[in-house]
Amino acid sequence: EIDMSNLLQKKQKLENNEHIRFVFYNYVFPVHNQSLVYPNDKKWKGKWNEDMTTGNWGLKAIKAPEAWNYISRQYADPEDIQIGIMEVGPLDTAHEDLKGNLYHVHQELEKKKAEETAHGTYVAGIIGAEYNNNCGITGVMMDNVKLNYYSYNMAKDSGMQSAMCYIASLDALIKAAGTEQTAIINVSMGIQDYQVCATLKNKTAKDELKYLNQAIESQLHMLLNKGYDFLIVKAAGNCSYQKYMQVNVDPNDDNTAYGYIPYYDKKDSNYKEYSYLYKKYKKNCTIVSQEADAQYDVFSGIQDSDISRRILVVGGIENPQGNEYPLYYYSSKGARVDIAAPASRIQSTAPKNKYKDDLWGTSFAAPYVSGVAGLVLSVSPDLTGEELRTLLIASGSGNYNFGIGEKMNYVPLVDAQQAVEKAATYDRNAVEINYEHGFENGEEYAVITGVNQ
Repeated sequence: EIDMSNLLQKKQKLENNEHIRFVFYNYVFPVHNQSLVYPNDKKWKGKWNEDMTTGNWGLKAIKAPEAWNYISRQYADPEDIQIGIMEVGPLDTAHEDLKGNLYHVHQELEKKKAEETAHGTYVAGIIGAEYNNNCGITGVMMDNVKLNYYSYNMAKDSGMQSAMCYIASLDALIKAAGTEQTAIINVSMGIQDYQVCATLKNKTAKDELKYLNQAIESQLHMLLNKGYDFLIVKAAGNCSYQKYMQVNVDPNDDNTAYGYIPYYDKKDSNYKEYSYLYKKYKKNCTIVSQEADAQYDVFSGIQDSDISRRILVVGGIENPQGNEYPLYYYSSKGARVDIAAPASRIQSTAPKNKYKDDLWGTSFAAPYVSGVAGLVLSVSPDLTGEELRTLLIASGSGNYNFGIGEKMNYVPLVDAQQAVEKAATYDRNAVEINYEHGFENGEEYAVITGVNQ
């Protein structure tokens, strides 16, 4: 046993020495093999590597428990963070694992369509299912998240109507976070037909995307000029290797506007919409299936540097095979993909107090990154959108090639632990000095450069 009175006497004696400036106890803490504190949520299963085929494997892959552990030990009261979710369908606002973390919810939907999709409930659960509440699952964020949810029925809209839907959603979600905090906006949606057809060099699809992105870009610039900052986390899309049929453009038929139509199996619910065209072009049809370029989408296609540096495009990975995470087969690719996250057999909340553990797609990769962005902001709340994006990429781990064809594009897997640890010591004014000294043509020279974080 330690005699504390004896230690105190020794401390006081040292403090009286004029040559010693400061004295403190060197506390030693025991180190246990199991240092992580896992949540008590009932559907949390196992520890790292115990089961990486379903359930919580995505949270483990991005090292969320290690990040939670770090934040819990280092921060008594981390900052409350608002995360915005832009969606195409309804959210189950009464879900037992979500209702406590919901802040602002706006759903503008026709009643008959209110049950068509559970997509938004899945996305919200990955980010913000209540942590450590002895109920269901846990999201990436801990217990300091406020979810803002904004939904129009954008799935079938195009042109001006669609542009206004995006703009209204962005305006509401970014302003909800205020000017004192960088708004994190999760966008797990895209326009698949545009992406595929533009990849196949269809001019009409490219023009539509250009128009949409310019309208959104203009609105985002206006918000920046008013003092609002943001990071938009955008799903890359699931358009690689989807089957499309080449058709002739018919000005009287909207389905043929882009020269390609989705090619569905008879068992697919969308088959009837295009079956008349399958019959028409059956004899001379060309079926295409190739890697899709993520740059051809809403948000991803914005070129302006001030805005594009605040957009993070997320590609998907699948459950590990050995020690490797293969790319999600359908994930869109290309130079615009910035970071990777889990996109197969994902677990989340589902409508009517249910849970689902077989979700697939980059729609469910993006909210992992949004959640990690929220954790980072909770320990370093003054980060700008651009700094937040840079930090998330720089702190990622591994190299995953999302290049198309022979063009390589290696991106990291989002790493929650490294991201929050890096954020905790982030100093935008810190400068790394590089010094080069030598002789050339009989003259001495020195080159000094400084790079901030």
